[in-house]
Amino acid sequence: MTLLVWPPGLPQKPLAKGYVEQPPMTDRETSVDLGVSMLGVQSTVGVGSLGLSYALRAAHTQMFDQFYQVDAKGKVWQLPHPRLHGAPLLNADGSLITLEDGTPILLSKFLTVRFKPKVSPRYQPMGNGVWWEVALQLEWLPS
Repeated sequence: MTLLVWPPGLPQKPLAKGYVEQPPMTDRETSVDLGVSMLGVQSTVGVGSLGLSYALRAAHTQMFDQFYQVDAKGKVWQLPHPRLHGAPLLNADGSLITLEDGTPILLSKFLTVRFKPKVSPRYQPMGNGVWWEVALQLEWLPS
């Protein structure tokens, strides 16, 4: 089975505007008769959420529509982590980890996601309508 990926013809980085990341919650709070409630681990996996916006040219909205309505409908897919993918690896002191030639080593981090059920993308014109902001809600699944 081939795992879907975010289409390479679309922007690979979302806009900073509208970016919201909520990692999976794995904690459980238990009520007690007296005192402060207890906090424990409910599970080691959970579902997180991502709110992303992309700036697309009008022509690219058709490519996105194909991905949303047909290719990824009801399926999971791989998305480069918007915050971590391509980030440089750092030593404990904060300095860059590099190759012998000084090139920084970059992190490769992908998330397994799906479009959030019952939440459609939102399209909003930017400027003169040549560009569109497309806002998505995704579920970040355990991988």
